[in-house]
Amino acid sequence: MSRMAVPKVRVEMTEEEIRALISLAEDLLFRVKFIDPKMPGHQGNPAIVRAAESAIHLLKAATSAGSSLKRPGPSSKRPSPSSQVRIKKLS
Repeated sequence: MSRMAVPKVRVEMTEEEIRALISLAEDLLFRVKFIDPKMPGHQGNPAIVRAAESAIHLLKAATSAGSSLKRPGPSSKRPSPSSQVRIKKLS
């Protein structure tokens, strides 16, 4: 199996926005892992589940270890506090 190059996407978000996104993603991941499989005709996608688990882990690590977040300097156009998180785009 060959690996394809994955384009990188850079997104700038506040820590509050990241925490809200984590909460929503965890809720949806729970549904996908434990509720959806009980529905008739459900076809799971383990790759999406692994990607979601990885993304949640990375976002949690970035918010808990402030050094993982890049904080813009005073010349930034976004109001403080703001953060940058690198997000991999799945194709």
